This record gives sequence, structure tokens and C-alpha cells, in this order.
Amino acid sequence: MKRFFSMTFVAFVFSVSGVFSSLAEGRPRGFSTRYDGKDYHVVVVLDGKGVLRSPLEGLWSIATGWKDGWPAGWIHAGPTEMERSGDWTILRGKLETPAGAWQLSDSYRPSGKVVKCVRRFTWEGKETAKFVTLSVRFQCSGGGSGIVLPGIL
Repeated sequence: MKRFFSMTFVAFVFSVSGVFSSLAEGRPRGFSTRYDGKDYHVVVVLDGKGVLRSPLEGLWSIATGWKDGWPAGWIHAGPTEMERSGDWTILRGKLETPAGAWQLSDSYRPSGKVVKCVRRFTWEGKETAKFVTLSVRFQCSGGGSGIVLPGIL
């Protein structure tokens, strides 16, 4: 019997004064994708400039183990398919692990001052997935080191 496990995350990406620029206040955000011949990459755009980007190793990252109390055994994958449905841009892909595959999708829609993202993880392995850490990551330019948390900006 095949077990299916599905999770959905909803993240709102906001840009507020002081995060990217005081000029960003109140301006609408944009969204675009870039295809590199293998995978699609996500770019959140402000004033025509990409301010958040999906990592080059892939939009989705899943840790398949634990080491010293931290997620380990990271595997990355990027979307290989893109579809548009109304205002939504839907990216889909597959992340293979030694225990089975994850079917992944992100659905993006600009909405006023935010870009809404609904992320879905569906496990298709024969056994229950053990030691799983699901990751949501984006990169941004900036000065110095630090962490950007798009879900709470």
C-alpha cells in the first residue's frame, strides 16, 4: 500500500522600509521566473530589480537526516515545469531521496504589496519518511552577513 503525505505552507513575502530601501514603502512587488536550461528560478522584483532569488542549487531543500542535533543530508531540487493559471504561476518538480521521491510545487501570485506563495510537499515513498526537514530558502543582496526571513518581513 502506497502512503501519501502532503503538507502545504503559505508564505507572504513583504518588503518594508529599512529592509531593502526606504523607497520601497508602499510600492507593489513583482515576480518573475528564469529558466537556465534545466531548472526554473524564482525572482521577487522591486522597482525592476531582483531583490530575492531562489538559490542556485534549487528552490527546494530537504534534509534527510540529523547530525549533532541539526538537520543533515541535505538534498536540493529545482522546478522543471512551469504553468500559468489565471494570476498564478505554478512551478513543479521532483526531489529524489534514497528512501523515495517528493513531488513539490510552488504557486506564486502577486497581490498588491505582497507576493503570495503556496508551497506543497507530497511524499511518495514506500515507507514513512524519517528525519525530514523541509526548507524554504531565498537569497538577497545586502551588506554584511545576516538572515532574511521572507515570511515575516
